[in-house]
Amino acid sequence: MGGEANSSRSSAVGGFFLGMLVGAVVGGVTALLFAPKSGAETREMLKKRLVKMKEEAQAEAARTQEAVEGT
Repeated sequence: MGGEANSSRSSAVGGFFLGMLVGAVVGGVTALLFAPKSGAETREMLKKRLVKMKEEAQAEAARTQEAVEGT
């Protein structure tokens, strides 16, 4: 029984991260389409946004790992 609970938790966590990734991609594409900036400005903005998203994803993964290990 315990294995099934961990499996469904892992599936839920995977679904969350997939949803977060899809949302980030859709948001990025939307921003590119409607941004009234030059190419260089847009690339710099994307670079900063991607670094921030990476840091947030790593922090969320660490919190999720702690939660899974704690239960």
